[in-house]
Amino acid sequence: MSNQDFTRKNTKPTAHDKQKRLAEEELGKRISRLQLALKKEKILN
Repeated sequence: MSNQDFTRKNTKPTAHDKQKRLAEEELGKRISRLQLALKKEKILN
């Protein structure tokens, strides 16, 4: 366990990590847009 923590701290973010983070950010944006759209729908209906 402690060994894993040690290696994790010393690894630089890989291209995969960056892509994963970007994908998560994109998902977050999409979700917030969807939530806004749903709120507007509820107001209109």
